[in-house]
Amino acid sequence: MFKKARDRRRRTRELEKRQALAASQQDGPNLYDPIEDDPEFVQIIAEADRLTDLKLHGANHFGSCHEFWETKQAILKERFGIEWFSPNDMNPLTLFD
Repeated sequence: MFKKARDRRRRTRELEKRQALAASQQDGPNLYDPIEDDPEFVQIIAEADRLTDLKLHGANHFGSCHEFWETKQAILKERFGIEWFSPNDMNPLTLFD
């Protein structure tokens, strides 16, 4: 129980840190996780996108972005050990379809 609460606090702190970094570096209405611009992660994120597309068979329907991001997040965490924040995480006041 305490571990889950500690993990949630750690994840929240990391999200806030990345939101602040993104806000200082990015233009446009929506933020994205700044690790996507880090040369160290570019190929890994591209591979996670490819694996996600394969797993979801290119699903493209209302709400599929959430399914895509959730799957991508799990692949990055489980397969590569990377904590990635989706556009939904990075923009809590924005509604995505």
